Amino acid sequence: MSAIDPASWRRLLVVKMFAMGDVLNATPVFRALRRALPACRIELLVGQWSAGAAAGNPNIDEAVVFNDAELRSRGIGGIWRFVRRLRGRRYDAAIILHRAVRVNALIAACGVPVRAGIGWNGRGPFLTCHAYEGPETAGHEMRRYLNVLSVLGIPDAGEEMEFFVPAADSLAAERILEENGAERPVVLCPGGASNPGEEMPTRRWPVSHYAELARRLLAEGERVVILGGAGDAPIARGIVERERRVLDLTGRLPLSQTAGVMKKAAAVVTHDSGPLHLAAAVGAPLVALFGPTDPRIKFPPGDRSRLVYRGEPCSPCYDRGRFPACSHQRCLALVTPDQVMEDVAQVMSRPAVVSGKTA
Repeated sequence: MSAIDPASWRRLLVVKMFAMGDVLNATPVFRALRRALPACRIELLVGQWSAGAAAGNPNIDEAVVFNDAELRSRGIGGIWRFVRRLRGRRYDAAIILHRAVRVNALIAACGVPVRAGIGWNGRGPFLTCHAYEGPETAGHEMRRYLNVLSVLGIPDAGEEMEFFVPAADSLAAERILEENGAERPVVLCPGGASNPGEEMPTRRWPVSHYAELARRLLAEGERVVILGGAGDAPIARGIVERERRVLDLTGRLPLSQTAGVMKKAAAVVTHDSGPLHLAAAVGAPLVALFGPTDPRIKFPPGDRSRLVYRGEPCSPCYDRGRFPACSHQRCLALVTPDQVMEDVAQVMSRPAVVSGKTA
């Protein structure tokens, strides 16, 4: 470890390839690196699916974006082209924020001499140094990432996630809400929980519960907005068909305007998914519904976040990308709209704060 001198690095690659929420959880790493290494060029290796989570982040000099599907499906030829592309950039070091031997091996094949990452039980295959992690030390995802910096002697710069909303997109989001009489809505994000090659409907609170929550919020005089990507349209439709007074913006806004709407929200209600972390990154009052995933690892820290978690005997059951077969989904199905209404009222009663960043 004594031979590793981050101050000498001229070009650094941060590897956080998949999942929008994970990229957002890595933003404290970007900030800490920029403060500690102001003269170093910092690049982020990220897939197209998740690249928007780092767009406009001033702590990253360049996002090296790859096609998720191509890397997964093109076999050895696609992997070799990927390796040649990165080899040509001649990085001094890489910080790998994955616990996957295949990712470590891929970066090693790219000829990066210093590879710092996350080990497990004292082992870090294909890494030159690693942060120790074992069953007794595993903590929040964000802290796991920051621990890699600690091994390198780089101090962290706080645990606040960041998403930078361009001023034009913030104004556009504000205008959309004003035109629809929804200046300070309650936002529901019923979709998400999907990544390239990974669909996780078990993470989602039932659509019927979201619809009933929307009905009750509307009855209390609140305006309700649904947000999500284009792929979430069928899920949103299940709410709109039950309660047509909601404003459905699913698939209609780019990510930055989606974040702009969240910044204006009185509350955001969602389960463990990308929108959960986006809402936290812009400082929105948040009700977070957890069931099969572990809130100790994924629940966003912060004074404006409220956790809803039953802690069934069988949960959390998610383990390294896999769920056991589940026929009941008790952990989320038994979370009632009544309970969530109470949680929404509590986060809405807390004093507003200046939230999010404007690029």
